[in-house]
Amino acid sequence: LRADQEELQDGDEDSGVLDEDLSSLNAEVERLHERREQLDSTIQQLQNVIQFNEQMLDGTDEEIVAALRGENNEAVTDQLLPDDEVVCWTCGTEVEQNRIDGTLDQLRALSQEKVTERRSLSDEISDLQSRRKQLQRKQREREQQQQRLQQIKGEIERREATIEELETQRGELTERVAELE
Repeated sequence: LRADQEELQDGDEDSGVLDEDLSSLNAEVERLHERREQLDSTIQQLQNVIQFNEQMLDGTDEEIVAALRGENNEAVTDQLLPDDEVVCWTCGTEVEQNRIDGTLDQLRALSQEKVTERRSLSDEISDLQSRRKQLQRKQREREQQQQRLQQIKGEIERREATIEELETQRGELTERVAELE
């Protein structure tokens, strides 16, 4: 039992490192989850902006197109189409359609970049969660070792108490034998 106890105590020396690793790993996973949520929000906003602008260029959002119509009831963008210019629906200035297309391309590229970053972040989170599961398994094993160590210590104490009782009995019996002889 003492050999088992010593072996279990030797194996328990890295428990502090395991706790620190698990704690820092949990903090990192939480930080990455927050970053992924921010990316999700940014991606959603970018997609909404891109979709709105595409609808405006296509003239498919009839309510907004109707709101942009001039006094003569002709669409402002239709008035400008021969010159290949449109009225910007956010600032009201005349701009070339290819500048808006260029800006949309930049927004699409940024959106794709954010999607790629999110995918990478999700992979990293998955890796960290796997690592966390391994550390949690090791922690459970360590807890089982500590329970076993406590059981061994208890058993050693019981046996030592029994030995003391038996030695006392032996002493008493030895005295009794001496008296009887």
